Amino acid sequence: MTLTAGIDVGTTHVKVGFFDERGSCASAVRHPTPHDLPGLMATVVRGLEECAERTGRQPFSIGIAGMAETGVPFDASGQALTPLLWWNDPRGTAEIAELGLNAVDLYARTGRWADAKAPLAKWLWLRKHAPDVLRAMRWWASVPDAVAYALTGVLRTHATLAARTLGYSVGRADYDTDLLALAGLRSERLPLVQPSVRPVGGVVAQVRGVPRGTPVVIAGHDHAVGAWAAGVRRPGSAADSLGAAEAMLVPATHPPSPGVGLAMGVTADPSLDGTRTVLVGGLPTSGATVDWLLSLFTTANDTPTAPPTGQPSEPPTTPPAGAPTPTPTAPTAAPPTTKPAAPPAGTPAAMPTTTLTTPPNAKPAAPPNATPAGTPATTTTPATTTTPTTTATPAATPAGTPVAMPAATPNAGPATTRAAPPAATPAGTPAEAVTAVLTSPAGAVVRAGGYAALPVLLAGVRLPTGILVEPYLRGRAAPAPDRERRMAWSGIASGHGPGDLLAAAIEGTCLHSRWILDELTTLTGVTPDRLAVFGGQVRIPLWMRVKAAVSPVPIDVVRADDAVCAGAALIAGQVGGSLDDVPVLPREHLPPDPHLQAAYLPLYQRFRSQQRQEHP
Repeated sequence: MTLTAGIDVGTTHVKVGFFDERGSCASAVRHPTPHDLPGLMATVVRGLEECAERTGRQPFSIGIAGMAETGVPFDASGQALTPLLWWNDPRGTAEIAELGLNAVDLYARTGRWADAKAPLAKWLWLRKHAPDVLRAMRWWASVPDAVAYALTGVLRTHATLAARTLGYSVGRADYDTDLLALAGLRSERLPLVQPSVRPVGGVVAQVRGVPRGTPVVIAGHDHAVGAWAAGVRRPGSAADSLGAAEAMLVPATHPPSPGVGLAMGVTADPSLDGTRTVLVGGLPTSGATVDWLLSLFTTANDTPTAPPTGQPSEPPTTPPAGAPTPTPTAPTAAPPTTKPAAPPAGTPAAMPTTTLTTPPNAKPAAPPNATPAGTPATTTTPATTTTPTTTATPAATPAGTPVAMPAATPNAGPATTRAAPPAATPAGTPAEAVTAVLTSPAGAVVRAGGYAALPVLLAGVRLPTGILVEPYLRGRAAPAPDRERRMAWSGIASGHGPGDLLAAAIEGTCLHSRWILDELTTLTGVTPDRLAVFGGQVRIPLWMRVKAAVSPVPIDVVRADDAVCAGAALIAGQVGGSLDDVPVLPREHLPPDPHLQAAYLPLYQRFRSQQRQEHP
């Protein structure tokens, strides 16, 4: 039996697994995602070594997927100039807004709008606040590119990753020189784009159980890889990627008109094989809504277990709940030995006040296919994963003056003109009913178990709950962007308990995701024959029951330990071949309950009616 390795670098976790030719998992591990490249590579190497040890097998090849906008600048010697610069770091918000880019023209070029999550915004910020870093930057690499570079010494990328830089023309399938010039960059400072099945190179790093020369491929962006592995490859199919955020992916024959795409808040991404467009509409707070509710039940002395996510953790428009926000420091900063406690799930990432010091002068030039000097991938025994704090002290004083980090608010999609929500909730509103439930004796069940209590809480819930939830913790994205829209509850009664609130939040996310699918179906003019659903929430039976009852088309549940990680491995299994030959992960058709279908139809109509109302 041949095994291939998959690596999925997400916002919260790094997943590494060994899979067979059909995508069945032989071994898999997951670890928290570090905030710097040395820590990340130590984690990846450790994961590969653990899987090799557990299976007693060597991988035939390695596939890498992950978040796109998070990346790192390299100097000419291949050294990382900063820790990872994260997609949910709001630096660059002001700089990209100051450009005054024409939104319609930008969407026509890139398939997206300007916001701070794009690397272009980070380059603009560096140019203004840390120019020495940008001058020393020889190459930029997204996280999957950087992992492949550390393993092979060759720097490459995939179109689904390059497209999210906001410096890439999706129509021409090449970098946009005019957009890059806004940050003073040229395409030579970005990785060459190549197909998923073309090997980047062979492993040159020392990894126990992985022979040198093992082929490595960059499979692509996490959503795209998961959807391809789920069999969503042509128009007439659709994928629902579930995690802290949720993304609906619908292949299309051509991109929408820029005005329509902007108005709907959907991105037009290149397909994994580069032959067509994939429309992506997102709900930034899907699983994060449940995380938030559980955090309200949790006392200061209780720590809920990790949510059953593990799928693409980055939506098209808004950061996921509780996502870490790293703070760039000098590249010589010594990492601490402890990791600060993460904020409660469902809360915006805190932005500490800190500084970014500029690096010393760049080292002599080295070609992008040289082995990166000093990378941790050559370490036989990886160091313990750590996370930098905001006050790390450099071992040596770099040149340049520290630059204070500006405060900013993460974007939530194309700008709207909605009024801000009320500053406080008046007495007598549903918020008091929610509070009453949260402080009820049943709340002790959640405080005692966190996510482990979900099966018990949801087991006694009667569907539909009778509660209608608008699941917008931090604004609404697709299909009608509204930054100021907030979560709303209606129908809460004294007989409802914690399980009912959790189930109602799940219902709200399913109603919203159907709305996205309905609008994308109208836009493309093609009704999907199936909706492939993958992600952590497929392990929650109630979620899948509601999803099947609400969906306008039949759903197939992808039963994989991690669809993105498995998909990256399956793509690696076709190294040098064709993406069309990548096997489809096992899927289970989930027939809907006809009684629930009938019961949810009027609720969906009511939900849609509420969405048409202006925010007060």
